[in-house]
Amino acid sequence: MTRWAGEFGLIAAVLIAGFGIVSGLLAWRSSQPTWCQRAKLMLLIQPIAIGLAVIAMLVALVQSDMGTAYVAHHTERALPMVFKITALWAGQEGSLLCWGLMVAVVGMVAAWTRQTQTSASEPITLAVLAGANLFFALLLVVAARPFAPTPHGPLLDGWGLNPALQHWAMVVHPPLLLFGYTCTLVPFAAVVGAMVAGETDTAWSSGVRRWVLAAWVCLTGGILLGAWWAYMELGWGGYWAWDPVENASLLPWFAATGLLHTIRVSEDRGIFRGWAAVLACLALLLCLVGTLLTRSGLLQSVHAYGQHTVAGFLLGLVLVVGLGAGGLLVWRRRGFQSAEEIESMVSREGVLLALNWLMVAMIGATLWGTIFPIVSGLVLENPASVSARYYNRVVVPMGLAAAALMALGPLLVYGKEVAGELRRGALAPGVLTGVGLVIAAALGVRHVVALLCLGIALMTVLVIAFGVVAAVRGKPPRVRVGLSGPIAHVGMVLLILGVCGSSLFAVRGELDLGIGESGTVSGLSLEFSGLREVRGENYSAMEAVVIVRDRREHSYELLPQRRYYDKSTDPAFEVAVRTGLGRDLLVTLIGWPPEGDRAVLQVLVNPLTAWIWIGGGTMVLGGVLGMGARVPGRANNRWQNLSDVESDSEAGCAPPTTASHQQKEASDVQNSG
Repeated sequence: MTRWAGEFGLIAAVLIAGFGIVSGLLAWRSSQPTWCQRAKLMLLIQPIAIGLAVIAMLVALVQSDMGTAYVAHHTERALPMVFKITALWAGQEGSLLCWGLMVAVVGMVAAWTRQTQTSASEPITLAVLAGANLFFALLLVVAARPFAPTPHGPLLDGWGLNPALQHWAMVVHPPLLLFGYTCTLVPFAAVVGAMVAGETDTAWSSGVRRWVLAAWVCLTGGILLGAWWAYMELGWGGYWAWDPVENASLLPWFAATGLLHTIRVSEDRGIFRGWAAVLACLALLLCLVGTLLTRSGLLQSVHAYGQHTVAGFLLGLVLVVGLGAGGLLVWRRRGFQSAEEIESMVSREGVLLALNWLMVAMIGATLWGTIFPIVSGLVLENPASVSARYYNRVVVPMGLAAAALMALGPLLVYGKEVAGELRRGALAPGVLTGVGLVIAAALGVRHVVALLCLGIALMTVLVIAFGVVAAVRGKPPRVRVGLSGPIAHVGMVLLILGVCGSSLFAVRGELDLGIGESGTVSGLSLEFSGLREVRGENYSAMEAVVIVRDRREHSYELLPQRRYYDKSTDPAFEVAVRTGLGRDLLVTLIGWPPEGDRAVLQVLVNPLTAWIWIGGGTMVLGGVLGMGARVPGRANNRWQNLSDVESDSEAGCAPPTTASHQQKEASDVQNSG
C-alpha cells in the first residue's frame, strides 16, 4: 500500500510541476497575471505531492517493509529506530527523494515570499523553480524508482545499513548539505529570470540575500559535520583528505562565499553586478557538478554512491544549466556593467575584487584536481590521481591569501584610497600582532606557516576588537562592524588556527602492549588494562581498556573498539577520543592476538583540533545571525547601526540617490510581505 501511495505522489508531482512550467511560460509570453498566479499556486502545492511520497517511504522504513527494495537494501529489522528513519538518505534513491522534497519546499517558500512581486522577470523565475521540481520528479519516476519492489518477493530481513553511516553526524550531515545545495536554486532562478527579461540591474538580488546566507550556513555546517564524522568514525585520525566527494561540497561553498560578499555591495553601490550574476549561476552549477561526481560512479570515494542509473540525467542537467546560464550571461554582459568604476585597488572594492578572483582560482584548482583522474583516464591506460600535496601547495596558499584580505579589508573604505586612514587604523593591531608573533617565536613556534596563520588570526581579531571598542564608547570607529560578519570572520580564523595546529604539529605513534604494560606518546602515558567483548543492538565488538595519565598524573579511561556489525562483513573502527582546547588524544584498536593478552594501539595527539569545531560553529552562528539581521540603515539598535559600510563622510563617496533609497525601501516592503 505504501508503495502505491508513494508512486501516486511522484506522478502527481510530475503533473503539477509540468503545469507550473507551462503556466510560467504562458505568463511570460502573454503578460497575464492569471497565469503567473497559477504558476505560484503549483509551486505552493508541489510539496504536498512529493511529501506524500516521502511519508510513504518513511512508513515503509519504520515498518521494515522488506517488499520494498530500498528498505531491504538499506535497513534491517534490528536497526535502531533513528537509523531506520535516517536511512531515507542513506542510498541513491532515498536521498534523491529527500532532495526532491527540499526543492519543492524551497520553491514553495520562494513563491510565497514573492507574492507581491510583479516584475517582468517573475514568470521566468517561477518557471525555473517549477523546472527544478519537474526534473527531480521525473528522475524519481523514470530512473531512481525508490518504490521498486524487492525482486523475487519480500525478504525475511534486510541487508542492513552501512556501518559508517550509523553515527549521529550522518543524521544531520547529508540533509544539511542537500538543503544548502537547494538554497542556491533561488538566486539562480532569480538571475535567470532577470537576464531573460532584460532586468540586469540589482532588483533581482533584493530578495535572495537570505537564500544565499542560508545556502552558505548549511554548506558550512554540512562540511563541518562531515569532517567531524570522518575524524571520529573512519579510524585514521584525519578530518579532511581532499577526497573527490569532499571537494564536491567545497566547490559551491567557495562560490557561495564570494556571492555572499558580492551581492551586498552590488545592491548598495551598484558595482560587481556581473560578478553577482556569475557567482549565483556558478554556485548552483557547482552543486550539480558535485552531485554528478557523487552519483555517477566516475570517481572512487568512501562517500560515493557508485551507481550509474541517474548519471545520464544529471549530466544532461549540468549541460543545460551550464550552457544555458553561460549563454545568458554572454548575451546580457553589457547590461551587467557596473554603475561605478573602482577608483583604487587599495579600497574595499579592490579587496572584494581580489577575493572574488581568489575564489574563482580556488574553484578552478580544486575542480581540476578533483576531475583529474577522469581526464587522465581518457588518455592513459591507468588513470592518475592527485595527492593531497597538490591541494596543500596550490589551494591552501590561495586560502591564506583570502584570509589575509579578510584581515585587512575592514581597515579600508569604499570609493577611494585613503592611505593615512589605513596606516592609522592598522597601527595598533599591527603592533600588537607583531608582539604576539615575537612571543610565539620565543615560546618555540618557528614554523613559517604557523606564524603566518597566527599573524592573520591576531590581525583579524584585533581589527574587529578595536572597531567594537570604539563603537561601544560611542566614538566614530575607523572600522565599522556589524554583528554577524565579525562573528563569522572570527570563527574562520579560529578554524584556520585549528587546521594549522593539527596539520603541522600532530604526533602519531603505535604501541604494542601487554596487559599492565604502558607506553608514552607526546608526554602521555598509556597503559593497556585488557580486552573485553561488548554487544550492541546490531553489532558485537572487542573493546580495549586504556588508562591514560598526563604529566600532572591526571588519569582517565579510553575505550577504543573494533565493531562487527551483524549485516556487514567488514569491521568498523570506533575511535576513542579525549578532546581538550589544547589537544586531542585519539586511540584506535588496530589488532590483538587470539589469546587476547596484548593489543596494538594507534595513538594520535592532535594539537588545537577542537578549535576547528569551535571556529566552524562560530562561523555558522554568524551566518544564522546574519539571516535575521535587518537591512543596514533601517535598524535602531547599536549593532546594526555599526554597518560594515562606512558613513559617507568617512568613505569619501557620494551618498545614494533619493531614487535608489526609494527603490530599496520598496523592495524591502515587498520582501517583508
